[in-house]
Amino acid sequence: MNKNIILIGPPASGKGTQADLLAKSKGYIKISPGIVLRREVEDETELGKKIQPYMTEGNLVPAEIVNKIVLGKVSEAQSSFVIDGFPREMKQAEALDDTIVKLESENFVINIDLSDEEVMSRISGRLSCSKCGASYHFDHKKPQNELVCDLCNEKLVHRSDETEQAIARRLENYHNLTKPLKAFFQSNNNYKYFSINGKQSIEKVFSEIENIIK
Repeated sequence: MNKNIILIGPPASGKGTQADLLAKSKGYIKISPGIVLRREVEDETELGKKIQPYMTEGNLVPAEIVNKIVLGKVSEAQSSFVIDGFPREMKQAEALDDTIVKLESENFVINIDLSDEEVMSRISGRLSCSKCGASYHFDHKKPQNELVCDLCNEKLVHRSDETEQAIARRLENYHNLTKPLKAFFQSNNNYKYFSINGKQSIEKVFSEIENIIK
């Protein structure tokens, strides 16, 4: 039976990093709507132009757009997958539930918890790959070569949605829309819900995730 993982938590809590580790070491299919959406903006596609104002201001992209990206990949997955940063509000959670209930799988929701103060500290030093979306940090996860991605050798940049104003809006949206999903998952028999202290080292958080899925 496949063991699927849904990673939720505030911005900069390490969801993308843990999804990368699961994909690399465990063979999980990584589903990351954030990477797909940011690539659309960078490539200036029609979709990118439509969603750029939402992302630049730190608002959530409309559910119908994100749902189409994520749920299509969920339906097509032939093995265990990890979803990074989805769902972020109730419409997304309900749509995911309608899709995932059709799968014969064991589903884990893991909340990587982090304080607002730690979120601000982490984001101020964060860099992302302009091509593959991998995340780095000046203090916690430095690239081997300065400003160059370890995975694909592309340039590392500060994300356009990580201005001070956008971060504040993203945190507001997290507390108002995403954090309440905890009750939804805890009361739903389709999922096993766990919460992890995201202030721990990357290795410690990954070890706890491994223990959960065992």
